[in-house]
Amino acid sequence: MSALPAPLESPVHDFHIDLERAALCADCLSIYSLPRSTCPSCTSRSALPLARVLSDRPKPVLVKP
Repeated sequence: MSALPAPLESPVHDFHIDLERAALCADCLSIYSLPRSTCPSCTSRSALPLARVLSDRPKPVLVKP
């Protein structure tokens, strides 16, 4: 009879980042607080502001001529 592997446990962090200042690294998928010029995890400069990604603004409409 084989033993089952132990469940993976994720560390719990007690902090928050304001959504208006949060960025998602496009390379390593870490979330960090702006205004940093690079991701603290992988030093990438490719970031997406989360407030823009998650906003409820209407999408642009393409008008055919």
